[in-house]
Amino acid sequence: RVLRLQRAETDVLAHLHTVLGNAWLHLGRVDISRKQYLDARRLAEKDNLEHHLCAIYEGLARVFACREDYTSTLDYLDLKESMFPAQPPAIDMVCLHHDKAKCHLGLWLQKISKAADAKAEQAAFATLEHARREIDLALSLPISEPEWTVKTLLVAAEIHAAAGERHEAWKMFTQAKNSAVQNGLMIEDYLQNDSPLRSADDSWA
Repeated sequence: RVLRLQRAETDVLAHLHTVLGNAWLHLGRVDISRKQYLDARRLAEKDNLEHHLCAIYEGLARVFACREDYTSTLDYLDLKESMFPAQPPAIDMVCLHHDKAKCHLGLWLQKISKAADAKAEQAAFATLEHARREIDLALSLPISEPEWTVKTLLVAAEIHAAAGERHEAWKMFTQAKNSAVQNGLMIEDYLQNDSPLRSADDSWA
């Protein structure tokens, strides 16, 4: 009975730290958020509270994405995936592949900006191919939520733009805009300030 009570207390505390991590991250307090998630992870892993770990790993992935530490982000996304059931909902896999594609795209941007020679550029473009594979997996699945349709198409467009494939980028961007209009969404809400798609025009077609 004592062990059950202790486990129940740990369960509540793990959930509390996860909720606090979410709240602090929403407020932009990344370091405090990271501490809350790590406390939640310690408790959840200690008592094998698997029902909390998926959310905790996702939170830590978001923390490291905010820091632009995409390698760590990918590590936590892999841990999150390891918590999925044998047949996860399609939308969960769409979100996962979308997030991984964004990480690989971020890594590509970091590598290409530092590339000093052709060999380094080749390595950077290998990372871009990882992004392409992940977003293709996302697009191959049924997407039940309009917001994720827009997000996924935009990342696909950005990957094509990064590869210099303007026609394909414009095609995906147009699909994203049409989907946004059909579902009452504003495409600008999903574009990052530094997105190359902000300067896209008919010449890309």
